Amino acid sequence: MGPTTTAATATATATGALAPRDPTPRQDLRACTFQQALPHLARLSEDEGFLKALAAMRAEQADLERQLWKERREIQRKHEERVKTARTKASIIGAGLTQYEADTLTDSFRAELAKFDRERILPAWDGLLTKQQAALESLGVPAMFPTTQQADREVRASLEDASTGDHAGVGPHRQERGEPYDPLAWPWFGVCSGSASSSPTLRLASTLSFSLALLMHPSSSLYSPTPLKMPYVDLVSSDDYAAIWYSTNAPACNVSGFDPAKPTLVMLHPLFLDSSWLHPQLDDPRLNSNFNIIVFDLRTTGKSLYRPSGRFDLWVTAADLAHCFYHLRIPAAHIFAPELFSWTALRFAALFPELCLSVTLCNVTPQTELKSVFEAFEELCHLWCYAEDLESFETACKELINCYALDSHPDLVDELVAFWEVHYPPFRRTFVITNVNLVLNRTPMTPDELASVRCPVLIIQAERSPTHPMDYAQELREALINVPNGAQLFNVKATHGYLSILSSSIVNQVLNKFLTRQRDARSDLDPPAIPLADRMRMALAQLAEWQDDPSIAEGDPLSPLSFSCVTEEVKKSQEELYAIYQEGIQTAFSPLAPDGRPLRKYSERKLDEHWLESNADGFSYSNVKQFQDRISEQNRDKRRPGRRPPTNGNGSSSGGSSGSSALPEQPTLFAPSEPVTQEAQQVARIRRATVLPQNTADKHVIKGSMAKVIASGAGTSLQRRLLR
Repeated sequence: MGPTTTAATATATATGALAPRDPTPRQDLRACTFQQALPHLARLSEDEGFLKALAAMRAEQADLERQLWKERREIQRKHEERVKTARTKASIIGAGLTQYEADTLTDSFRAELAKFDRERILPAWDGLLTKQQAALESLGVPAMFPTTQQADREVRASLEDASTGDHAGVGPHRQERGEPYDPLAWPWFGVCSGSASSSPTLRLASTLSFSLALLMHPSSSLYSPTPLKMPYVDLVSSDDYAAIWYSTNAPACNVSGFDPAKPTLVMLHPLFLDSSWLHPQLDDPRLNSNFNIIVFDLRTTGKSLYRPSGRFDLWVTAADLAHCFYHLRIPAAHIFAPELFSWTALRFAALFPELCLSVTLCNVTPQTELKSVFEAFEELCHLWCYAEDLESFETACKELINCYALDSHPDLVDELVAFWEVHYPPFRRTFVITNVNLVLNRTPMTPDELASVRCPVLIIQAERSPTHPMDYAQELREALINVPNGAQLFNVKATHGYLSILSSSIVNQVLNKFLTRQRDARSDLDPPAIPLADRMRMALAQLAEWQDDPSIAEGDPLSPLSFSCVTEEVKKSQEELYAIYQEGIQTAFSPLAPDGRPLRKYSERKLDEHWLESNADGFSYSNVKQFQDRISEQNRDKRRPGRRPPTNGNGSSSGGSSGSSALPEQPTLFAPSEPVTQEAQQVARIRRATVLPQNTADKHVIKGSMAKVIASGAGTSLQRRLLR
């Protein structure tokens, strides 16, 4: 009958009774379905001996991976020694390595690595795989048994592994490519990628392997049928897909490493950047030692993946964050959000108050963008996305620097521009227009929505930022009427927009003092009391009441896009604009070298030869140096009215004095203005979709006959005059 016999037959044999045989055969664990395997997994999850056996298997595999990686590195070290010796010999005789010698050394190294992989790694890995398969079968794990058939060993890998040919189980190869060591990549988690559709047993093996991993790591997501490896949260629904990337300050960069005795701090990244720019907070011992910190890349930034949709708005970002809370089982946490995403945090706190211990807003923006900034962003978007040379792209970067990091250090400016060149170049302009639409098409929160925020709120605001005025932070403070003891407002003597980066020390100090005054909280990764679908239905019903739109409550509770509050006109406009910006994206300009790095530092550009370069006063000067010898010293100030008056060294002008706490005078790049109305937003959407450049956003150097220029640009000028 085989190794599987019924319980009734076993009892009858033991007692010698002549009871009739049970006509129902015992379930074959090798071919059981997923539903049939769940009771076995639930029983095994409560068995301490089984969990200890899994831990021992994991430790054994980790030791093997480290040993193999150490041996492989030793081969590489020997090769480096041979190359060093060859170079030394060549330098002694006064000649360099020939191409033949270099190729010989390279071929020898590759052959040695291939031999090591073939004769050492693969046999050791297959032996460990067989050993673990036998151990798992003896422990009663469904769909696990020793086999050498590749078809039985195959499991369905993630889309990323399938596209790159990654072997999830071979840890040393992953580390060779610079990927972090992943102790969850067990041999039975996946040996080779391939199609698993040929056998339901193969699909079951993949799912059961993931379920067994959850026994050791209960914080992982159970909601994705083919989950991405950490650190992604896979959000899949009938009309939406997003993979949200996250990281933590825990040793393994996952939530399983959280200290249960510490509260959790969830941090969102600055606008047009990603979570890597939160390092000033992650590296600060005041925050790192007192809190479990988790950072997210929003779906349109960083390493996150998403399916484009015209329904994307700030309500969707709040829903994404809520889904991540439920999938990762994050407890109620403190929220930190800078700039635009302050409104994401407030929306999240209004819809999911049980998940918010407090909210800290850093340099909050007006509810809708200021008119001067709004118009600058429109022009900047065209110049950025349709730049045809490096100078034009760097000019667009400078305009964004003027918005958010005007008085920052040149080294930091180099890092910002390098980041934008890598992540938002013209050939990825669809990401740019998606984030710009999020900025320009945002809608204000109603008083009822703001009144639903009932957790402690701290607002950290720059004192004189032209793009983030203090007046609107004070208006927000007054609008949060149900915050306990009122919202707190702390002003920082600064003018820049990226306050969490450029003034990180004072921001971290204020944040730490504010959080330590809150009530104590733990970070136990308990399952949510209300199922995800039910809780999302409640949030959709609340949002439908605020928006006075019953159709919102009828949306799919498992889709973050169901929380979208954009109108049909905005949805259509965003989809059309995405399609327009996607045209010709394959031939767009790239500011990167063939190795994927920026061609040069932003500070290495030639400042004195390009008339587009503006000075600190906002004016541009063409070849100023060549005319300086013609201008007398006493008349130079008169001939250059745009020049700033000389300073006395402390930031104030020589003609007067100011207090020690006053900020130095800064040039006004953005005229004071009011927030744009929804009517102005609608006109701007029409303009962005119809008034597009022929080749580039703005031709700064006009070439050719004037008649040709007028003939090609007449239509555009007329549309601009009609729409403005």
